[in-house]
Amino acid sequence: MSFFDRIRANLLQSKRSVFGDVSKGNYLEILENGMTVKNYCQCKKEFRSGVTYSQTQTVVIANTADETSMINRAGAIGSTNFPSDYFKLGKVTRYKISGFITALNNTEATLRLKLGGTAFITSVGIFSGVRSEDYFDIEFMTICQKAGSDGKFIGQGRSLISGGIGLSTAAIRKLGLTTPLDYDTTQNYDVDITYQWTTASASNSLTVTNMFFETLA
Repeated sequence: MSFFDRIRANLLQSKRSVFGDVSKGNYLEILENGMTVKNYCQCKKEFRSGVTYSQTQTVVIANTADETSMINRAGAIGSTNFPSDYFKLGKVTRYKISGFITALNNTEATLRLKLGGTAFITSVGIFSGVRSEDYFDIEFMTICQKAGSDGKFIGQGRSLISGGIGLSTAAIRKLGLTTPLDYDTTQNYDVDITYQWTTASASNSLTVTNMFFETLA
């Protein structure tokens, strides 16, 4: 007797009702008193939450004016690549990076978030005051608003630098899309996050110690 045949047999012997298609994994079981005992939907597998990429190597970007990736895939768990048809309507993805930063006063730097080699966020910031191994983090979240070859997503986030306790030591930069971005979800895309100092100096240094990408829904 198959698994689904056993379910049908058990339903017939008990005072339960089933609605939906057990063979396809989409069904609802209800007791005679109306209490729901099982509500299972195969489609929920499309929205499994979890970390899709976790970086295990520290990345240092210092004494260079070249655009440099914050990502080091050596020894990483998971992938920075989103395969074709990965994004479905309503799927949420979060990108989280943190570490510490040192910079001279009035130093300029550019942060870029990329998909398939194309930047969808480019943010230029200027440091007001000296930073010495100050905490930083970057967080960005996207949601798929439409799937398919004419797909779209939108996202918001921010970067934060903190040199101690209180807002007086903090600098926050907004990162966001004001209109949805065209995104062909039938294609596969690799994610990259880069940082670029305008002036090369040993006193300008970004150290990434933690990075992960996460699917939330």
